[in-house]
Parts: sequence; structure tokens; C-alpha cells
Amino acid sequence: MKASGSDEGVGERTAAPGARTYLRLDILTAVAVVIGLVLVLATSRARRTEQFLAQLRAKGEKLTYRELTGGDSAITNPAPQVVTNAANAFEALDYSASDLDFSFFPRPGRMRVAWKQAAVPDKRPGKTVRWEELANYLQRASEPLEALREVLTTAPPEWGRRTNHSQASLQNFSSIDCARWLCAATISELHANQLELALRDLEVLGALVRADTLDYSLISAIVRTGVGHLGLWATWQAGQAEGWSDQQLERLQRTWADLDLPEAVEHGLLGERVCGIGYWEQFRRSDRRQVMGLFTGSPQARGSYKTALRLWVAWPAYKITSMDADEVLYLDTMGGAIDEARQIRAHRPWDRRKSKAAFAARINQTTRPLTRWRYTLSGAFLPNYTEVLEHAVRTETLRQLTLTAIAIKRYHLRHHSPPPDLAALVPEFLKSPTYDPMSGGPLRYRPGENGEFLLYSIGEDGQDDGGDPRPSAGSKLDLWEGRDAVFPSAE
Repeated sequence: MKASGSDEGVGERTAAPGARTYLRLDILTAVAVVIGLVLVLATSRARRTEQFLAQLRAKGEKLTYRELTGGDSAITNPAPQVVTNAANAFEALDYSASDLDFSFFPRPGRMRVAWKQAAVPDKRPGKTVRWEELANYLQRASEPLEALREVLTTAPPEWGRRTNHSQASLQNFSSIDCARWLCAATISELHANQLELALRDLEVLGALVRADTLDYSLISAIVRTGVGHLGLWATWQAGQAEGWSDQQLERLQRTWADLDLPEAVEHGLLGERVCGIGYWEQFRRSDRRQVMGLFTGSPQARGSYKTALRLWVAWPAYKITSMDADEVLYLDTMGGAIDEARQIRAHRPWDRRKSKAAFAARINQTTRPLTRWRYTLSGAFLPNYTEVLEHAVRTETLRQLTLTAIAIKRYHLRHHSPPPDLAALVPEFLKSPTYDPMSGGPLRYRPGENGEFLLYSIGEDGQDDGGDPRPSAGSKLDLWEGRDAVFPSAE
């Protein structure tokens, strides 16, 4: 009995290790299958990114800075340093040119002539600056202003080339500060009836818009568009002065002709896409310490269990399963933005609401709780391109209105009456017809009495309301808030 019992016990003990061996094999097989599936998934997603990039190249798209700029050779130009030095000098003064209010609408379709006011128009409530004080500030700023005038009218517009995604843009917000002071000088000169000096500063503003053409960055496009917006309103102020000769008006017209602000935005978006490709390449090679900034909002959070979970679980899972899908979302979204910029350049109407809705649908994928981890980099790097496009279209519309208004003024000066229609301006006063970027068609125009005229764009709603500048209830008075975007008359 004992012997047989002993044999049974030995049998039981020897069977258990074999079962455990089979169990280990089953577990290892399952793990191998999971790893294989993950690798297949990762490989298929990587192929998807490669295929997407290959399709872009097949369409002739440029995906490196060398391809965009034509090389990486250095360009020696003193202008960027002069602009930076001038902005620093302006900041040291106890007056900010951004306080000068020269685009104020007291009534729909009417704008205040700033240089005709008893005191310098100021955006700050209760603040008053006398014209003598502004002249004194400009005198103190005369050295950097003269340096700007010299370099921007003599130096070439190419300031440098970007060669990689981490290189800082040469043109920065210093250009905006310089533009504001040039506008302040223009308004002061108009107040003193120094038309030639005002025209000189407007020409310098135009040169500042044309600067840095090889910097394929979105910030450069935003800055150039912002400078153009300031300069065009300063040009409206100049247009309210009497005594301009046809030759001077032709120079003023030439200042804003042959500009392509939507092209600047297209270039900026192209560079932004290249920049994004560079970031994805960088993060594919990054270790956890290098990506910590994406997951930690504060130094206190760096040692938390949530951060550890993100770094040791979420980030590896993202890299294996979602990084390539994330890049495809980024590339696809940027491609849509670039197509919109190109449609604007081709004089096709831009649907602001449709653009915003499309962007919102894409960006929502990066913010939903259940999907945002899959779009970690897109959520961090996708720019709100609809706002950039909106500002570019608005500024281009203002440029088209301004060029047309100057041509009408020249026609009236030469023929002593306003033109019967805009076709009469071509080719004597305009090389080619102007257009309405909001509709893709012609601007609207009606001549009036005593040199008055109605000139307008149909506005962002795409509807022609007969030149009605009244805004909807609760909206502020502005060129873009009216039912139509009416080129303002003087108040």
C-alpha cells in the first residue's frame, strides 16, 4: 500500500512541472503573437507615413528647407540687425507708438483723420499727447528711424535662409515695433503738411513688408502681414491730404503694388510643414528625458506617478501604435491649409466658416479624452492656420481697396471727375484690374458727387449688401464687421 501510494505521489509530482512548461510555452506564444501584431501594426503605419510623403513628392511638393529656399548658403545683410537695434532703441523711450490710434471708426463707413485732430489720437482712455510731444519723441528716435530708412531702401529683401526646423526666424516682432514708429512718423509729417517726408516713410513701410522673403516660417508671414496692415491704414491717412501730385500718388501706388501677402502665408505654411516633419524625426530618436516637456506642465509634476505612467507606458505605446498616424494627420491638415492659401492666391473665394469648421474637426481629434494620446505631437504643433489665413485675406482685401482708391484719386486729378467704372482705370492707372479676395470677383464701385465714391468688398459673408457698412447688432465699428467691407470715407 505504501509503495503504491508512494508511486502515485511521485507520478503527481512529476506531472506538475510538465504542465507548467506547457503553460509557459502558451504564455510565451501569446506574448510573441502580441509583439508580432504590434510590429506589424507599427510597420504598416510607418509605411502609411512613407506612402503619404511619397505622394506629396510625386505632386512636386518640397519637403526640406533646402528645396524651399534653393540652398543653405549664408546671406550677408545688415538689415536684420538694424531692425533689432532700432526696436531696442524705441523700447527705451517713454512713449509707445502702439498707443497711437490712426484707424478709428466713429461711424459705420467713416474713419477719423488722425493727423487733423487737435491732439494725437491715443488708444489709452483719458491720455492726451500733444503734437509737439510726439514730434519730440520722434526727434529722440531720429537716429534709429534714419538707420531704418537707409537700410530698408538700399539692402536686398533677402535676409537669410532657414536650414533646419530648430533655427530661429531672423525676422521677429521687432519689425512690428519699427512699423509702428514709421507710422507715427508718417502721421506726424502729415500733420505738419510734409507730404514728401510722409511718402518716404510709407515707401519704407512697403520695403519692410517685402523683407525676409526667404524665411519660410509662419511667424515671418504673420509679421509681414501685420506690417502691411499698419502701413495700409497709414496710407489711407495720407490719402486724405490735399496737394499730392500725380507723380507722388504713382509712387504711393507702387509702394503697395506687386505684393503677394497670400504667397507669404503659403510660404509660411510650407515651412511649417517642413518644420513638423523635422520634429517627428527628432522625437522618433528621442529618449524619455527629451520628451518630458510634452508631459509635464510644471516642475512639481515631473516626479508624479502620472508623469511616470506617461513616460514609461503612454509614450512607448504612442511611438509603437500612433506616432505615424499622428504625423499623417498633421501632414494632411497642413496640406489642406496650403491648398487654401493657394486657392486664395488663384483669386478663388475663401470660405472663412468652412475653413474654421474643417480645422475644428481635425483639431478636435487631438483634444478628445479618448483619442488625444494618439495625437500627442499634432496637438502640440498644429498651428491655428485659419486665423493666419483670415488676417492675410483681410490685409490683401485692404491692399486691393487701397490700390483702387489711389488709382481713382489719380484719375480724378487728371480728368477732374471720378471714373465711371473701375474698367476706366486700366491700363492708365492700373496695370491690371484689382479684385475682391472675399469673392474672387471684382470690387464694387459707384461714383458720387464732389469726388466722393463708394468702393467696397462684399465681406466675409460672401453676400453683396449694396455697400452697407453697418455692423450687426453688438459688433464693434470696424471695416470687417460691416455687412460689406466699405473703404471708409473721411470723418
